Amino acid sequence: GILNPITTTRLFRKIRKYFLNVLLEFHGHNDLGMATANTFMALNSGGGCASVTVNGLGERADNAALEEIVMAMEISSTSYHGINTSVLGELSHYVSEASGIPLATNKPITGSMALSHETGIHTNILLKNRETYQIIKASRIGLTEQDFVFGKHGGKTALISFLNQNDISLTCDDYSIILERIKINSNHLKREFTGKEVLSLAASEKI
Repeated sequence: GILNPITTTRLFRKIRKYFLNVLLEFHGHNDLGMATANTFMALNSGGGCASVTVNGLGERADNAALEEIVMAMEISSTSYHGINTSVLGELSHYVSEASGIPLATNKPITGSMALSHETGIHTNILLKNRETYQIIKASRIGLTEQDFVFGKHGGKTALISFLNQNDISLTCDDYSIILERIKINSNHLKREFTGKEVLSLAASEKI
């Protein structure tokens, strides 16, 4: 728990000098919020295996999360791991339900907000190419793509696209009015608008 990515790297490189053919394992705790980063560096500095848990569940502040390590190895270091990533989403949610410990909405990889987008500049570009701001395809981890989130940071392009997909076409001024109402109410309510709420708001504006 006391290690950081720098000291983890130094430790494994030092040990590897003296034990060339020994399989080294790393078991890290998340006391300082660095279990995943430390495990990742251990595996990239001479470690051959790692002790991880689904959703990082473990003692004290938890351990390194299996799903985070696997996707970090695949995307950030292009390391072969041999794991079927299409089950990670289902597995993560199953363990959450079975353990009674809910996933944080902003949890990396499998949290409900991990693959969602709100900011106007992001959604505008994402409509052209989803890979610009989303590094993991939902299908890669067995999940479905999330609709854009509509809140105080939302943009008109995403709003128009969403409404058009639901066969609602309004004037440019109407789109601006709806977007402004979403931003004001979202800020007041301290949450984003659901798709159903956006459609209801658009229906009331469609006169």
